[in-house]
Amino acid sequence: MSAVVLGCLALCVALRRRPAARTIVGALAWTLGIAYFAVELPAVAASAAPYDPLVQPMSDLGVTTCGTGTYPLADYAICSPWHDAVNWAFLLSGLVVALGAWCLHPVGARPGAHRSRRSILAATLLVTWGLSMASSGLFPADTHFWTHTLLAVPGMVVHIPALLVLRAALRDARPGLARWTGICATVSIATLTGVVAAPLVPGLGELGGLLQRLLYAVVWVWTLGVAAATAVTAARSAGAQHGRGT
Repeated sequence: MSAVVLGCLALCVALRRRPAARTIVGALAWTLGIAYFAVELPAVAASAAPYDPLVQPMSDLGVTTCGTGTYPLADYAICSPWHDAVNWAFLLSGLVVALGAWCLHPVGARPGAHRSRRSILAATLLVTWGLSMASSGLFPADTHFWTHTLLAVPGMVVHIPALLVLRAALRDARPGLARWTGICATVSIATLTGVVAAPLVPGLGELGGLLQRLLYAVVWVWTLGVAAATAVTAARSAGAQHGRGT
């Protein structure tokens, strides 16, 4: 796994002065995060212990041992034969978000500006989100419980200010993308509110797994939308340049 992390760092350095390539790599990276669920679905089906994705956290699928009480909060049986694949999915789905944020951070800049403070802030927060997600794969809950837990917390929060900052930055230059970002931010806020309120609201705690998945999925769906918008914009720009050239 460390080789993958180092590879991403090397790619960032290689693309530092190649904005066109950065845009392509960033857009491609942001289409891949949602692929996490392509790994989770068979992992749930393969679980050797009862697993309810509506109730249980995603991390249970990455637990590397079988038994009851595999980590401090798990007083129930866990046995996930697909734990290696799930932990790789955690790592990669986080790294592609971080990589895409680094490559595409000028998306928040106004026309004529390579970067803005708001876009840099948003990119930093999204990189933090991606690294937080990736850490769940590096530090499974049963082997590094406190490291796993503490590093996972930012991933539940930091994307919300990132989306709000980007929404404000995009409002004039790209209103459609700003609306999309605002919708995703609203869903994230509502979902995080549900996660926080779950211990206090009867019945809501039984949806903890669903709320966690929605909180992460919003980011992957948002990045997918931004990647699509970036691709469309790049295609239109290329078409316009070709038209001027002829």
